[in-house]
Amino acid sequence: MRHHARVVCFCALLAGFVAAPVWSPPAAQAQPSYTKPIVTQERAKQAVAGPRGQDTSPQAVEQDRADAQAGKPEGQYALGLRHLEGGGVERDPVRARLLLEQAAAQGHAGAQYRLGLLLRQGQGGARDLHGAGRLLLQAAQQGVGGAQFQVA
Repeated sequence: MRHHARVVCFCALLAGFVAAPVWSPPAAQAQPSYTKPIVTQERAKQAVAGPRGQDTSPQAVEQDRADAQAGKPEGQYALGLRHLEGGGVERDPVRARLLLEQAAAQGHAGAQYRLGLLLRQGQGGARDLHGAGRLLLQAAQQGVGGAQFQVA
């Protein structure tokens, strides 16, 4: 009789585990959509070349300088690229890094991408791999294809 009670108790315990699962999957969370295009052609072009990066005329340089001084991220980004590549101004990686930092702090995706590359390489200042990774991830989340490639 004692053995029979153990078997009944074990079966009841087992039935409890089968009827009510111990682990249940977490509630459905919003997943990112992988059907959207990774990056638009225009956004990729801006992230790599800058919006006015090709025009090296004094008027374009002054416009970028005025926009940067006004605190506009697009102007800071464009002027930063000019100083980085020597587009109408003297090449100055330190100044470029400062301007890109200002634009990136305002959420400019292209500036986050380019600054991430500068930080990773240690160009224009100290090398910062942690900061580079953070910025590249932010740019990738905004759809910059080059940043998505770097993060992957």
